[in-house]
Amino acid sequence: MEFIINKKNFHRLKEYGFKLPEEWLASGALEGTNVNEYCMMDGCYYIYLMDGENPSKIAVEDSGNPLLEGWVDTRPGEYGILWFDAIPYCTYHVGMDDLEMMMDIIYRMTKEGILERIDIKLKLI
Repeated sequence: MEFIINKKNFHRLKEYGFKLPEEWLASGALEGTNVNEYCMMDGCYYIYLMDGENPSKIAVEDSGNPLLEGWVDTRPGEYGILWFDAIPYCTYHVGMDDLEMMMDIIYRMTKEGILERIDIKLKLI
């Protein structure tokens, strides 16, 4: 299953907290993390789970990797697919509390009609 944002709605990504790489880099929220300009692609919008104790910084695990990161590739020729990556922290799994931001974004975007679910059928060769 994939979620796609129609190209006419790319401009609305900022309403949900997504930012372009240069905006994240300028914000200072990535300082002290593994995320830098080489980790992000120009033309993609990114969102990160923010740290509950220091909301001006992104939430990271011990080695500096983001606990929850989402992005949408809006470069020409790309499909606008919404992706999320989650990393467990201090446990072997990622629980629902960790995924609340992701679930909220998917729900709000779907409710507002800018996110479409598509099913991918895998072909075994």
